[in-house]
Amino acid sequence: MIKGFRGQLLKINLSTQEISTESLNENYAKDFLGGSGYACRYLYDFTDKATDPLSPDNIIIFMNGPLNGTFAPNTGRWVVCSKSPYTGIWGESNCGSWFGAEVKKAGYDGIIISGASDKPVYLEIKDNSVKIKDAEFLWGKGTFYTTKKLKEVFGDEKAIVACIGQAGENLVKFANIVSEQRAAGRTGMGAILGSKKLKAIIVKGSNIKLDVANPDKLKEVIAKTRDEVKSSMMTKILNEFGTSGGVNLYNTTGELPIKYFTQSNWANADNISGVTMSEKILVKNRFCHSCVIGCGRRVVIKEGKYKTDEIEGPEYETLVSYGSLYLNDNLEAIVEINTKCYDYGIDTISSGAIISLITYHYNQGNIKLEDLDG
Repeated sequence: MIKGFRGQLLKINLSTQEISTESLNENYAKDFLGGSGYACRYLYDFTDKATDPLSPDNIIIFMNGPLNGTFAPNTGRWVVCSKSPYTGIWGESNCGSWFGAEVKKAGYDGIIISGASDKPVYLEIKDNSVKIKDAEFLWGKGTFYTTKKLKEVFGDEKAIVACIGQAGENLVKFANIVSEQRAAGRTGMGAILGSKKLKAIIVKGSNIKLDVANPDKLKEVIAKTRDEVKSSMMTKILNEFGTSGGVNLYNTTGELPIKYFTQSNWANADNISGVTMSEKILVKNRFCHSCVIGCGRRVVIKEGKYKTDEIEGPEYETLVSYGSLYLNDNLEAIVEINTKCYDYGIDTISSGAIISLITYHYNQGNIKLEDLDG
């Protein structure tokens, strides 16, 4: 068996409720790099241009590469791929939660889901015990409630959940899959799960050991790479300010999207910058699996209209899509919007860009209130 992989994929047919495993195609794994490469080749074989993305004929693949599950630095991101309802072509999203590593610990390189259930279900994986369970009690709920409730039902807080919110259930074409307050966004993978009536996957694995070709050499390379990554200036910037550090940088260079791309500079940009976030609301950094950078922001708003417990802070893209694109310099309001988007499972980039587009054209007199649906 090719090293770095578990050697098998979990297959779920939601139409027939059949659960099976499939051997990893070693030629695919060698010829098509990483989890996204494997998934792309697999989708090429089992879908075509006539496949409706939201039909039972479409498949969705959660996939890991060979370094997922090791401690090679910054290799913890996993991919989810399908034919996108947003574009009608190849759709790929990736996410920084620990879900991918947990799937590998459970014994699988990936999960291939086909068909569609007649009623809401979720998938429970505990090593080689895999069950399709009723999810009526979760349908209509947000991702925060779903994650918390599933862990209670499962009986292990350390289990990892990937789920959809109301956006995915209602087949919003830019709905996300959310895992531990991290989002697999942009390409509508949440709508794919919604079309299949698959509310969530909860997984807990117990096998940490992963066979590699040369363990000693891997340890040597990991140690060297970790030192190099940690000493990088970009790592230091991302650790201190997160991706939100880009707000001030791109405002200075004229690259920040401002007022629907009609301005090259914004005097209030610093109000929503990484510096301001670090000074006013940052609690701690968040690290994804095997990451040495820690660009994630955990934030708290202690008082006022937008008071919140510790929550995932907005990334650069959200600060743009709900901030600079329509001159909103209220950082606390953006945190609130970001939180709601996580809970509904809706993409902040697409939703914010659409709102800014409508706002711009309304202010230009190109559309009127009666032109809007709702």
